[in-house]
Amino acid sequence: MIEIAKSIIVLVIMMSLFYIWGRGTTELCGIKTRNVALMELLGLCLFFVVQQIVVQPLVFTHNSLHVTAIVDAIVVIVISGILVYVHTSRRSVAGKIFYKLNSVQLLFAAVGILATICMMIVAYNMMYRGYDTSYYIGIMNSFVYDGKFWTRDGFRGLWPTDFIPLHYAISCYYPVWSIVAYITGIPVRIFAMFSVKGLLIVLFSCVCFCYGYELLGDHIKEGEDNRWLNRFNLGFAFISITALVSLFLSEEHSLVGMMYLRGYESKGYCAAVVCPLCLLILIKICKNPTDDSLWKMLAVVAWSSMPIAMSSMAIIPLAIGIVGVILMVTEKRFWPIFIRCLICVIPNIAMMAWYMLGK
Repeated sequence: MIEIAKSIIVLVIMMSLFYIWGRGTTELCGIKTRNVALMELLGLCLFFVVQQIVVQPLVFTHNSLHVTAIVDAIVVIVISGILVYVHTSRRSVAGKIFYKLNSVQLLFAAVGILATICMMIVAYNMMYRGYDTSYYIGIMNSFVYDGKFWTRDGFRGLWPTDFIPLHYAISCYYPVWSIVAYITGIPVRIFAMFSVKGLLIVLFSCVCFCYGYELLGDHIKEGEDNRWLNRFNLGFAFISITALVSLFLSEEHSLVGMMYLRGYESKGYCAAVVCPLCLLILIKICKNPTDDSLWKMLAVVAWSSMPIAMSSMAIIPLAIGIVGVILMVTEKRFWPIFIRCLICVIPNIAMMAWYMLGK
């Protein structure tokens, strides 16, 4: 029970860290938004971009878990301090985020939060205990047990191996969560099932909130009183509706099925966070293709897609490419749109080439 409590505390700490990084991202990129859920998601994306840059070289140069954890912790603390300083030392681009909420907004928020808690309870009670559970959690457990990366086969009882599976190793997802489990001292199995899966449920709720806030809220006129509060209501209402619908769509290989059953896997994050968030930004770009802030957000999400999940290797570039071609034709602006799309997908293309050449 103590380990589960520690896992929940780690979940809260990670959400706080993502908010700091997401708020800093909006400040530095000049993205004007009061959407805290979007900041959480951008924080997650920026976090994994940095992790890929810091952790992966240490993993492939055969450094120990202990050394990698120390270096990674120092980098995270330094960047967090810089982002906090940037936010506090100048006037916020986003402006004031929180307003005084009346009883109606508090009711919508309470229902949305309750829906998120219900999804977490469902996820914690829908534990998939098949081959993939043994394999993926076994991988992370082997990292912590041996103190090195990709030296043992966790599925086969920590059997020694000199083979690095690039279809998993190119992504920093499993090493990163192993580092967090190692630093916090939480057993990997408990950490994966409660911290990692619980975090996914909260982030999925953030994605749902963004769909209500960003898409449905766009229909509210700019001059309308309490516009932000109305968008706030739509965001939490969308969470509640999605949570209700998800209870009837939990087939194993559906989006919510991956989230509920296999939320500790990178595929779960790809299905429930990365792809829906990328789709949301692409929809907003189609509505306003000249908005540079949207392209910056798309770049951050696209660059983080491979570090979070190898499953994003082709899906995200394909989605961006399809929308890019449509915009080139409809907007008659070939080069500006082509260059922006190319910048977004370059990391995926580079890592895809690494994977294909290294197989």
